Amino acid sequence: MGSVAMDSDYGATRELSSLQKQRALYRPALPPCLQGTSVRVEYGGAAIAADSGDAHVISHAFPHTYGQPLAHFLPKTANVPDAAIVTEHPPVRVGVVFSGRQSPGGHNVIWGLHDAINAHNPSSKLIGFLGGTDGLFAQKTLEITNEVISSYKNQGGYDMLGRTRDQISTTEQVKAAMNTCQALKLDALVIIGGVTSNTDAAQLAETFAESKCSTKVVGVPVTLNGDLKNQFVETTVGFDTICKVNSQLIGNVCTDALSAEKVLLGEEVAASKLTISDITKQICDAVQARAEKDKYHGVVLIPEGLVESIPELYALLQEIHGLHDKGVSIENISSHLSPWASALFDFLPPFIRKQLLLHPESDDSAQLSQIETEKLLAQLVETEINKRLDEGTYKGKKFNAICHFFGYQARGALPSKFDCDYAYILGHVSYHILAAGLNGYMATVTNLKSHVDKWKCGAAPITSMMTVKGWSRGPAASQIGKPAVHMASVDLKGKAYELLRQNSSSFLMDDIYKNPGPLQFEGAGAEAKPISLCVEDRDYMGRIKQLQEYLEKVKSMVKPGCSQDVLKAALSSMAHVTELLTIMSSLSYNDCARSCHPIPQTKSKARTMSSASLAARLLRRAASSQRLSTLARRSAHSSATSRPPVPLHRLHAAASSPSGITARRFLASQSPVSSSKISADENLRRVIDSEIECVVESEEGTAQQQIDLPEDFPFEIIDNPGDQSIVLKREFAGQTIKATVYTNFDAEEDLNNEDSDAENDEDQYKPAVQMVVTIEKPEGSILEFECNFNDDELAIENMRMLNRDSNDKENLYEGPPFSILDESLQKSLHRYLEVRGIKHSLHDWLTDYMMGKDEKEYVVWLKNMREFIGK
Repeated sequence: MGSVAMDSDYGATRELSSLQKQRALYRPALPPCLQGTSVRVEYGGAAIAADSGDAHVISHAFPHTYGQPLAHFLPKTANVPDAAIVTEHPPVRVGVVFSGRQSPGGHNVIWGLHDAINAHNPSSKLIGFLGGTDGLFAQKTLEITNEVISSYKNQGGYDMLGRTRDQISTTEQVKAAMNTCQALKLDALVIIGGVTSNTDAAQLAETFAESKCSTKVVGVPVTLNGDLKNQFVETTVGFDTICKVNSQLIGNVCTDALSAEKVLLGEEVAASKLTISDITKQICDAVQARAEKDKYHGVVLIPEGLVESIPELYALLQEIHGLHDKGVSIENISSHLSPWASALFDFLPPFIRKQLLLHPESDDSAQLSQIETEKLLAQLVETEINKRLDEGTYKGKKFNAICHFFGYQARGALPSKFDCDYAYILGHVSYHILAAGLNGYMATVTNLKSHVDKWKCGAAPITSMMTVKGWSRGPAASQIGKPAVHMASVDLKGKAYELLRQNSSSFLMDDIYKNPGPLQFEGAGAEAKPISLCVEDRDYMGRIKQLQEYLEKVKSMVKPGCSQDVLKAALSSMAHVTELLTIMSSLSYNDCARSCHPIPQTKSKARTMSSASLAARLLRRAASSQRLSTLARRSAHSSATSRPPVPLHRLHAAASSPSGITARRFLASQSPVSSSKISADENLRRVIDSEIECVVESEEGTAQQQIDLPEDFPFEIIDNPGDQSIVLKREFAGQTIKATVYTNFDAEEDLNNEDSDAENDEDQYKPAVQMVVTIEKPEGSILEFECNFNDDELAIENMRMLNRDSNDKENLYEGPPFSILDESLQKSLHRYLEVRGIKHSLHDWLTDYMMGKDEKEYVVWLKNMREFIGK
């Protein structure tokens, strides 16, 4: 924001309206764990990354702050013998800074922090930085006192201190921040912001620890987007207010239009790979269906970030940003685009072209709020409806759209009662983190759907919330993995989305809507909370406590004197649970290998399953099928880490290279724990022998099962022992068709279908089948397809024309992504493969065949290892 912003009259007493004055008198209550002058802390185990495959990269980047324990603050009545109790509170100097865009409730974080500091020692000082992180670098400060904060309590905006949206990204900025903390002798620095700001907080904490700077860094989750969500953070400060203010605005529009709503979710569009043409058709179909019922009104809700979820527009943005990085001027970018991107760019209206060419934000993301996606869709829908009118397929009234952009109206709103309470309590939690001497932590509150007196307060290391995502700029850029707190997207398997999906038809065709009215601070409306918060179970610490209660019950029931049946049931159940938890929490060799050699994301339809879903499925499966249990144990590692499937072209290239084999994680069968007297080699031999015995037994049980070929099977099967793939080969009309088939055990099919019956699990446990098809003529180019087999279809992921004489395959133009090709062209290409024998009817046979092959190869692999270790 610069020096002008820092010279503004921050911290001055404000003129307040009658409502603002009334709100300033409201004082949030504290949950029991924050009451009193003592700080009681219960520490858990080391908090690690949600994806164990990312742990290697994160721990390497944050060696001083990764792997710290979770902290849970306790009420004075709690009986926890191991709890640490802090009773002495020397005076402290704490700095606080707003980082990122303003969000309702931010002022209350400072108020809560101020009250907590002074309640424990009135000699302590709270120092605010003016103008956000720019003020932090320049040491522009304001001491926060009762007088300063009096007119900002429960008020919107960030105008008490001001803010910036710049990142703390450069080495010079990190050093400037550390110099400020050392010069002002700060005991702690509290950073208030979203995902980017808290990533910066983690980096500062790591740098301070490495440099032996005594300042502790604490992050607070405050962002109106509500996209900082994980197992420790249920929601962010400001999201509740934004939901309520925007609900009123949308409700007003709906009332004005006597409307029904159609909601577009960016995540849903991305998952379904909907093109701009698909979305336009969906909206037009909805308009036409409603018109047939004489309903010529409607409201479509479009998320700000939709443009990044549409495949062809996202790819276009990637190219444009890559050209920005290369220094190409805005005037010349269109002439440097690839042919397909240039064609798409020319198709778009002039106003959208101009907006797409804007320079990205400081965090390298597109300026989504400046891209008027709603106007683009309105124009495309109007064009399509007019076309249908001319063709006679639509007989309703002329389409007329009015666009509204709700981007800034709620940012400065008075915070809701929930956000006032939540922010104030997070301020108190921040002091508790400081009093406990913790560094690199985020203040957390869980069980938020309950009353305030049941909220649970704690702290989680920011590094435990990090993930490593691959991203690239431009077609030839390499994958880069950087640990960061990433934005959480809408969970398409979550309860909130399921509620929306179940009611989508009635929302589309019926005039169903609610107008909640203005933001309410008292009465029933004041206590309302977002559906996404109320229906999801994100009380992490609450579930930990619940598990501990179950374990205590088991201990009380299974003890000397219990029946044999009770003992057997307990042993059997605990053995399975222990094995599964070992699988899901282990960090295997291949996890580290993936961290060192990141595998790019693909658009494969093969799906991975969550650890919780995996555990539930394997528990049910354990008692029913030895063969599937063996396969489950070996592939469970990769599923539990939610690793993306390996791109087919990488697999194809790796067919003759041991280092390119599909990464899979294997876990041996349960074997007795070896004593310290048994050598490592002997213990390994015992484990391998046990696993070989287990697999051989399962093979004997299925040896008599005949895998029948599909009807009219035209291919020769080339299955070489020791290969990870097979080849299906045939001659057709002077062409040679070869289909190289792989199984990806990192992405099993249909295991996420929670509605399936337990007895059907054996049939549903199937690895994803992937295929590279080449079609050659005696001379000329080679046509190559990358395909995925799913239960419902054969999906073509990519296709390309290969020059058999060219060695420069990296620079080869491969054409546009298959998903954005014209729909009729896609169908014709599917038909082209079908007549050559590549069709969905191969699915079940290929799956069974490849599962059987994998077991045979696995036994050989184990025996070779056993021979290497020695008899």
